[in-house]
Amino acid sequence: MGARRLSALMLAVPLVCGCWVIACHRSSDPSDSVPEVSPSNSAADRLVRGEALPGRPLAFGIEVPPPMQVNAEFNDLVQLSGPTGVRELVSYFAKHTNVVAVEMTSSGARFARVSLKGDTSGHVYDIEISREGTTSYVRMKDVTAPPRVQGLSDADRWQRAGMNPDGTVKDRLQQY
Repeated sequence: MGARRLSALMLAVPLVCGCWVIACHRSSDPSDSVPEVSPSNSAADRLVRGEALPGRPLAFGIEVPPPMQVNAEFNDLVQLSGPTGVRELVSYFAKHTNVVAVEMTSSGARFARVSLKGDTSGHVYDIEISREGTTSYVRMKDVTAPPRVQGLSDADRWQRAGMNPDGTVKDRLQQY
């Protein structure tokens, strides 16, 4: 048995040492090195400007800050919560919106009627940031006015408003 082990060991040692030498050898030839990725070389695993990381939720096109979580999401409202401080959130949303002024309150901040950077849809948002204890809350509301309806007569406008032409409220029971 000892002779078999010795012969197996004599065959294994050169094999392991040869693999180790090949693995540790560094080529001095620059053509053997891995090419560097430049901005002109677009790869499938690179993000395009404005694109969110996979798996990160979006709130009206803005990536949700990493420690924050989406609590509620509707067509015109998104609510977030998390441990991020008010100052960090104000700085984060100021970078992602076209804001003129930020209204600071005793427990947070408010961005009134802001648009998102890079958004060409014309939507307008109100963003409210508040803090209770160790948790911050963000409420983003789409406050874009509905488009104006063109081509209505005066009678149609009164009808849509639910009023008579003399300014009195129509009887709701008679409308249907």
